Amino acid sequence: MNHPAATIRHHEKLRERRGLVGAVAMLISVVVSVPAASGTGGKVIVGVLGAVAVAGTLLGQRASSARWAVAGLSLTIVMGFAITALAPAGLGEVAILFGTAFLPTRMAPGRARTAVIATVATGFGVLIMLITRSAAGLLAGVAAWILADRFVEHAALEAERNRAMALLAEVEASRQAQSEAAALEERARIVREMHDVLAHSLAALSMQLQALRAVAAGEGAGESLTGPLDRAADLARDGVQEVRAAVGALRGAPQRGVDGLAALVERYPGTVRMRVAGKEGRLSPAADHAVYRAVQEALTNAARYATG
Repeated sequence: MNHPAATIRHHEKLRERRGLVGAVAMLISVVVSVPAASGTGGKVIVGVLGAVAVAGTLLGQRASSARWAVAGLSLTIVMGFAITALAPAGLGEVAILFGTAFLPTRMAPGRARTAVIATVATGFGVLIMLITRSAAGLLAGVAAWILADRFVEHAALEAERNRAMALLAEVEASRQAQSEAAALEERARIVREMHDVLAHSLAALSMQLQALRAVAAGEGAGESLTGPLDRAADLARDGVQEVRAAVGALRGAPQRGVDGLAALVERYPGTVRMRVAGKEGRLSPAADHAVYRAVQEALTNAARYATG
């Protein structure tokens, strides 16, 4: 199964590619429309209007604010109407259709969006009817309305997909946290068993060997007996120290920190960039882990509440 972050980034690249294709199509329509205008003045005006339409297209596709996106796409539509009126043989209709397709996707659902679609579609149909001098031109307005509806449905599907991907990312983050918690719990259990059972047993063994060594020496036992007892007691004491060292190592197991932020950002279901500025400093283990958790929580909240 594809990773949710990679899937969303793929769709975001496709969206950017559509915006680029739209700008290129707009440029082609301007190149075709300029010669179709009458007179030098008309050609200059159409060229300027075309440049403004291209700028509106780029703004509508790249603006992070919905207000600026709506303004840019509205500008594209208005310029398209103007170009079509001044150069009927040109391709000003491209700007109108492009704006009509994408403008509703940047507006909130409701009467305002419906009114905008209806107004643009009606105006487009009337304009084509006047140019062609045929009532059949009104069908172009119907086509524009259908085009807008299809793009609205597509945008809704993309939003649902992004929400599903965000939920999947949240589930994966929760699963990872549970896995880490289970590992910590298992580590704590091993620490308790080593400390409560093994260390105490070795300590008791050491004391017993020392007592046995004292009894043997008191009864006049030779080096052949006391020597092995001394070595056994030393081994038991060394075992106690090694157990304590192992317990300390398990308790102080390294946690995720600043070094893990790059991997964390890579797993984020969306477009996020990590930028490091300033001089590298040293953090305590607790602070290092706290920074990682803070960034992780911020990204999780962004994926949950600010998708798209």
